[in-house]
Amino acid sequence: MNLFRRYIKFHIQVLYSLYRVVLLKTDKRIFALLFNLKSLLIRSDARLSWNGTEFVVTDKSFPSFSYLIRHQRQCNMAYEFGVIPRAVTLADCYFLRQIGFQDGDIFIDCGANVGDLKLWFDLHKIDIVYIGFEPSPIEFKCLEKNVRPSEVHNVGLWNSEGDRTFYLSSQTADSSFIEPQKFNDKVIAKAKQLESYIEKRVKCLKLEAEGTEPEILEGLGEKLQLIDYVSADLGYERGIDAESTLVPVTNYLLARGFELVNVSHDRVCALYKNTKISKDALQHENILTSKAEMKALQQQMVEAEKVERDEALEKVGRRNDTINNIIRLFSKKVLNILINLEKKKLIDRYKSYTGRYWAWRDSKDIKHDEKILFIDLGANVGQAYKCFSNYFDQKNISFELFEPNPFCYEKLLQLPTVISGDVVVRNVGVGPKAGTFKFYGLADSEGGKLSLGGSIVKQHNSLWYSASSDTAIDIELINFIDYLNEKSKCFDKIIVKMDIESAEVELLEALIENRAINHISILYVDFHSQYQEGTQSKKIKKREGDILSHIKRQTDVKFRMWH
Repeated sequence: MNLFRRYIKFHIQVLYSLYRVVLLKTDKRIFALLFNLKSLLIRSDARLSWNGTEFVVTDKSFPSFSYLIRHQRQCNMAYEFGVIPRAVTLADCYFLRQIGFQDGDIFIDCGANVGDLKLWFDLHKIDIVYIGFEPSPIEFKCLEKNVRPSEVHNVGLWNSEGDRTFYLSSQTADSSFIEPQKFNDKVIAKAKQLESYIEKRVKCLKLEAEGTEPEILEGLGEKLQLIDYVSADLGYERGIDAESTLVPVTNYLLARGFELVNVSHDRVCALYKNTKISKDALQHENILTSKAEMKALQQQMVEAEKVERDEALEKVGRRNDTINNIIRLFSKKVLNILINLEKKKLIDRYKSYTGRYWAWRDSKDIKHDEKILFIDLGANVGQAYKCFSNYFDQKNISFELFEPNPFCYEKLLQLPTVISGDVVVRNVGVGPKAGTFKFYGLADSEGGKLSLGGSIVKQHNSLWYSASSDTAIDIELINFIDYLNEKSKCFDKIIVKMDIESAEVELLEALIENRAINHISILYVDFHSQYQEGTQSKKIKKREGDILSHIKRQTDVKFRMWH
């Protein structure tokens, strides 16, 4: 059955790829028509038209905004679900939520393309000073109209000034001063140093320069110290060898007083913070000067995030309705695979919003005089810990992270709070009983040794891959019931986040049976029945439902879904 699924999935992907190739080669007006037809089928808010020079993409849910785009490929890939989802997704890639913008802040967009990021600020009603740089003449025409009346420059940025060869990549945003693997044309473009454009303190410098990020930073000179944050796309885009610029950029910034705040795994983006901001700079009007201002801004961002979470949930419903309509028209057996893939993407997105929302919500109920223990079961490389530590006051809360995967454990040891001794990390798993168990999936999943899906349950992820016994490793489990009983004597409240890849069902059942569940005040759980095949998935889902029903009806535990 698993082989059949893979066979069907492969051929569907081939057919869809052919469809996209054909679509990109159609007349632009026909392309717009087909794009809108697809939008109707998937219940997307995006609409497209061709004005003879550029594509105009609009969003029904936000009619006051329209964006100009030149390339068909860009329309099809980036704006499939609308202008607003594009802006939100892109802003999340660059960690803009973590920066804390306010009115009057200067935002420099290097590699602005058509100005998508400016829309994110407009959506959140943050009146920033936007300065955009885009050397590509076609994209610049769209940028100039999209962000009017903001300041924009049709120049490329480099470590020296003069005319340079600019390699144009048609239908992509991969044009660069450095010759890439593929390009369609080349032109002579003006190269400038960024330092000549900076006079005041800049809140954030965003870089997406297709491999030329080191040269742009060199062109800042001493003006680099006027930058509070640098957020950069450092993917594999530099030159013919398609190298990443993560290492040279990180080394350059660390040597000049910046610290690495965050790095994304899906897209190689990194956020850096300037730790050498002068006392004079702290008095600048763009800098938050009080805790009250900070709290007000955080509240504003949380409310905006909740709106996006609700929109994501609504989209899940709309897409599910669409899926049901398609099933009536086409083969149910074939399309079920696509349906599962689409549902997983949307549900995972919704669950991620849910987790952040509850973390913020529950943090408001913690009293300052309470002694709190936060237990992270399945810590991986610290994603959940980083999320919770942003909301919970660490003065009265202790963190203990459990991660049986030795490769992830090594990553956890590199966390600054672990190095300082403020956070305890344990290289063991948890279960109803102690002992040595097999740990499956590290060599079978796409994540490899740092996989999010390693488990003591062999068929924990059978919908996606079959775990092999040959690649399994031995890990130690502690008796979590005994552990909870002991910890409950030392803390006023215990918060547990449980993401242990299908092993949570047996553990929760044991906690309920032994009444150790009552030691937990707040419980965050990621259930995994949706990742298992057929009848097994249905059986696990029923057990999950029984657990959830018992917790809600017969305990005082606050239960939250987590992802």
